[in-house]
Amino acid sequence: NGDKKNDTVSFDVKIPVPDQQKTGNKLISWNVDIVDSDNNVVKSFNGTENPPTSIIYDGLTNNESIAKEGSYQARVVAKYLNGFETVPIYSPVFMLDTSVPTAKVTIKDTTFSPDGDGNLDILLINQQTIVDSGSPIEKWEGIITDSTGLVIKSFDFGAFPPENITWNGVNSLNTLAKDGKYNYTLKATDAAGNAANISAPLFAL
Repeated sequence: NGDKKNDTVSFDVKIPVPDQQKTGNKLISWNVDIVDSDNNVVKSFNGTENPPTSIIYDGLTNNESIAKEGSYQARVVAKYLNGFETVPIYSPVFMLDTSVPTAKVTIKDTTFSPDGDGNLDILLINQQTIVDSGSPIEKWEGIITDSTGLVIKSFDFGAFPPENITWNGVNSLNTLAKDGKYNYTLKATDAAGNAANISAPLFAL
């Protein structure tokens, strides 16, 4: 997706090239095709001699459009002068995933006052993640920042962020944060490198 994170996948290619002078045989064509789960070719690399030792696939089709999300494999076939054609060899399955993690974050009250009087002492944050069939997400993180962008408090949720979290106004130094405007952002990066920052509306302490 052009974010310079896992934008390409590389395959090692090993196609035997016989010595024609010694064997009378030679490689006449080779194909490395990227195929989808239905074995349809979406991208082809081919030649008649000097096969590459590696192929880099950038997620585009033969007509230079972005391939659909899903599972793919590289398929290698070679043909020789003596009529021999190799059985197709397939790479391990890889996923093409360009969708960023998605979630919805809301805050119950836009102002809270953690002064111990029993009224609006706690900020309640609701976060609903949207599950899709794309790459797994190993880490979700919640970040509270002040009006200058300084991180005041962070939450490490791992792979499964809770639906509701609370903040009592205490910062990472275990002291009460200053009065002011704050922002809460839910962050995630999936295994394909797609990253998302989902922010709630500003709130006041």
